[in-house]
Amino acid sequence: MGAASPSRSSCRAREAAFGCVAVVKSGTAVHQTHCALRVYDRYAAERSLASSTAATGERSLASSTAATRKAPRVRLRHNEPIVRGIVPFFIPSTERSSVPATRLTLICHARTVAQKLARFPTNEPVEMDWQSAKGSRCRQFKRAPRLLCGPELRTRQTAELFGDNVEIVTALGDCDFGRWKGTSIDDLQKSEPETLKDWLSDPTSAPHGGESVVQLGERVAAWLKTLEATPGHIVAITHPFVIRAALMQVLQGAAFNQIDVEPLSAIELRFNGRWRLRLTGMDPEGAL
Repeated sequence: MGAASPSRSSCRAREAAFGCVAVVKSGTAVHQTHCALRVYDRYAAERSLASSTAATGERSLASSTAATRKAPRVRLRHNEPIVRGIVPFFIPSTERSSVPATRLTLICHARTVAQKLARFPTNEPVEMDWQSAKGSRCRQFKRAPRLLCGPELRTRQTAELFGDNVEIVTALGDCDFGRWKGTSIDDLQKSEPETLKDWLSDPTSAPHGGESVVQLGERVAAWLKTLEATPGHIVAITHPFVIRAALMQVLQGAAFNQIDVEPLSAIELRFNGRWRLRLTGMDPEGAL
């Protein structure tokens, strides 16, 4: 019997999970090594599922692979709705693309007094005893070939926790808050409540005379573009606003103010044809 047509919500969920979908023509199948998805024709899928109930998983996979190799290839498209008769699964590492990916780990600088007091930052130092902390959490990234940081004192001090050969990158600098530097949110709520409200709701607004969120996003997007042709692991020490802006470039959303970036928190972005966000766990052995 033929497989039932998936609902629109099911299509979106699968597309989000596997990143790339295929346009499948009747009686065809595809093997695409550079995405974690393999599409079978409906007949091969049903035969694979039937055989899996009477044979081991290895035999089922072997029969599915054999059926797939005989089928003609079809064209893959991004952002197309998933159609009936496909069976996605993760491709073994031996079959994935040999094109190296860009791995970007963004780490927020250590806590400052301005953060504790909810003030817009100046060029203040970090609060923690950063020299004694060297080599603890930060050894996780000791194998990263490149270590970058913003030009501010707090990012340079934090970067010293992760290594000695640090490249200072202007594009990783904090958002320019203009005349609001050193001012607390509480003070602004009392003196400029409407101005503050407009700034929080309008990403193009820059009432402080500095940089708007949109301008920050454009700066970060331009920097990310320069990394796309630079495979390998890069660790960058930067600021909460810069990390938010990078996330918005990857997620393409409007949730800038719904992202909280804690001190010394880290996210990882990878580029292998398209930027993707990867959530990683803590390695207790520090072997990352």
